[in-house]
Amino acid sequence: MSSLTLKYPINKKVEYNNDTEYRQCLRELLDMNPQTDVLNDVNMDDISKDENNYDSQIGDMWTKWISEETKECYELNELYKLAAATMISLDRETGLVVLFSFDYFAEFHKLLVQYFTYPNSDLEMCSSYDRLWNRLSVKGR
Repeated sequence: MSSLTLKYPINKKVEYNNDTEYRQCLRELLDMNPQTDVLNDVNMDDISKDENNYDSQIGDMWTKWISEETKECYELNELYKLAAATMISLDRETGLVVLFSFDYFAEFHKLLVQYFTYPNSDLEMCSSYDRLWNRLSVKGR
């Protein structure tokens, strides 16, 4: 998949109630293929086996693409900084990855859908932005 062909999947739903559903939802959203060349020890628990099947190349490609596509968006960049700070970092892409984590992914997806559907909208007026900002601000204290 070339970065030139990427388009954020604004029509896909993001709903999950547990870690397994979260990982499946993330894989479906980013069109990840299961990894066939990973070590899956028969003694490994199901969660570890599933985590080993994460396609990090696709994940990295999407992270770089979203970072590039949103680099001029003040509101998202502020969220990236706040999210990165929870990992004691200032790196935008680290913040973006944090926003794709279990705790923030559902709200972040709504915000990205808003941004990619209406690029000139004021994201600070979105309830998802407000919820993310408030949750990240509390974590950063």
